[in-house]
Amino acid sequence: MYTGKATSQEQHTKEVDALKKYTHSTSASKHTILLEPGKEEIMAFDVFISYAHEDQAFRKELDKHLSNLKRQQLISAWYDGDIMPGTEWQPQIMHHLQTDQIILLLISADFMASDFCYSIEMTEAMARHQADQARVIPIILRPTDWKGAPFSGLKVLPKDGKPVTRWPTHDDAFANIVEGIRAAIKDLTAKGSGANP
Repeated sequence: MYTGKATSQEQHTKEVDALKKYTHSTSASKHTILLEPGKEEIMAFDVFISYAHEDQAFRKELDKHLSNLKRQQLISAWYDGDIMPGTEWQPQIMHHLQTDQIILLLISADFMASDFCYSIEMTEAMARHQADQARVIPIILRPTDWKGAPFSGLKVLPKDGKPVTRWPTHDDAFANIVEGIRAAIKDLTAKGSGANP
């Protein structure tokens, strides 16, 4: 018979949900929250993926290679394909650009030629990077001239800026990229840059 009182499990669930909302709305640098005595939930770093739509196939490949980081709850990736039909797309993109802790720029000739990718997404990303509010990681997909670009002073992936298309296989390149992203996560965690601020 229902007595109108929440069980201790229901109450605990409500408290955890409230704590999650609080944690997400603050700039706390904690990466975990206590779920139950002895159990913790890892707080994932939000990752924004900026890419030209001509590079959709590369973005999909990268997403597959990010699966292990997602399963380990180290990251939560977002790209414009996650926008729901019938909703305004630009405010959602700007929200993620202004709040996500890691921003991946998928660099190609198409990215460099895109006014939106270059002038809006990359400009916002670099402003946040320079303010130490986000970590921007350029990923060179295909050979293109990026010397002197706003991100050219950053360490790029894959190793030595060798484009994904120049590796023996794309899997080799993306494995190297994920290794670099994992190293960035470790560095951000060590510096106390909070996940989901």
